[in-house]
Amino acid sequence: MPNIIETDVFTLVHAGLEQKSLADRDVDLIQTMPYFGLVDAEFDKPVIVGHYPVCLYHNQTIDHKPILDVIKNIYSIDGGNVIKDDGQLNVLIYEQGHFTVDYVDGFDYYSILNHQDGNNGTHISWMDREIEILDKKPEFIRVKQRSTGNEAWIHESFVDEVKSEVIDDVTDTVLQLSKHDLFHPLLKTSTGYYGKHNGEVGWYFGALGEYCETH
Repeated sequence: MPNIIETDVFTLVHAGLEQKSLADRDVDLIQTMPYFGLVDAEFDKPVIVGHYPVCLYHNQTIDHKPILDVIKNIYSIDGGNVIKDDGQLNVLIYEQGHFTVDYVDGFDYYSILNHQDGNNGTHISWMDREIEILDKKPEFIRVKQRSTGNEAWIHESFVDEVKSEVIDDVTDTVLQLSKHDLFHPLLKTSTGYYGKHNGEVGWYFGALGEYCETH
């Protein structure tokens, strides 16, 4: 497959690129560039990239929805499908001069029965997984991420106590939810559900209603 697909309207590239002519671009960079969405550059037309999961751009929550930066013209769409247990396959649709987004993750979604006010917490990613264990209580462990000093109560299933690491991306974010919103429970605990709503992962402390759909 080609490393770059360029049209009159947008450019498709695996991971990222520099503002150079096509002939001068570094193939290795195109295939492996991390954090392309943070580069200090603006492109003349949308550059659509995958490779780097969009959830890694978020420090306070886990959110797999595409990031469409219309100022830089960088559209990051990798939803962590397959490599993230809670990831999704994002779809970017171009039609009649406009982009829209959708996704599929194969999860079963249920209607929630209680409104819940949300708040952002801490996102500890597997790529920055070293932690210090601070405290314990039934099912949960309070940890401090070594690189940032951020602290969070997380479920014990995400912690490798021997290695002092998290084994997957994890967050203590409380999701903003309204009655009848759709929610997929990834984990049921004594205090509530850890799960997913509209591409975002976090906690819900209410009751679940009936099954609604598989997304």
